[in-house]
Amino acid sequence: MNQTLIHNLSIIVEDACKSDANVFGYGIWSYHIRPMIPVARRLADEYQADAMVHIQEIGIK
Repeated sequence: MNQTLIHNLSIIVEDACKSDANVFGYGIWSYHIRPMIPVARRLADEYQADAMVHIQEIGIK
């Protein structure tokens, strides 16, 4: 997946998390979605999975 698409998707997801319509609040982004990226990377390594299938990097290094 190209980096521009990944970046644009991350903006869409983060903006949805910021929305007043999001009943979970912005914390769903800060405390769940974003912190899961490194966990998903480690699991992909551990299980020798294709990380790009299981993780779509969202511009966070």
